[in-house]
Amino acid sequence: MAPNSVRLIVRWRVPPADARRITEGLHHVMEAARAEPGYVNCSLSTELGSTVQLYYREEWGTERDLQNQIRSSRFAELTELIEHASPEPQVQIHLPAQTRGREYFMEQLLKGKDHDRH
Repeated sequence: MAPNSVRLIVRWRVPPADARRITEGLHHVMEAARAEPGYVNCSLSTELGSTVQLYYREEWGTERDLQNQIRSSRFAELTELIEHASPEPQVQIHLPAQTRGREYFMEQLLKGKDHDRH
């Protein structure tokens, strides 16, 4: 990971019947990410067992690049996959100085709305 880059990691543990829908959605999100400014890379890995474990990772050049993504329609698709999963997936955002959770999304969305009003 480059010194200023940031990573978003989402880990799902889902029933096999839900895995295809989520992986297809993630493939769509990944394809769209490649065209975005600040994109570094993304990956998806799958571990099959009695439950399916999905490990999704995005890397962005800077925290600002990730913040811009959080406010995008592409990211809304990812958020929908996270919100409709049961059980709720684990979300980690690795920033240069700290690691955050899903609450980071909401903070950035609220900041974007405040910025839009000015």
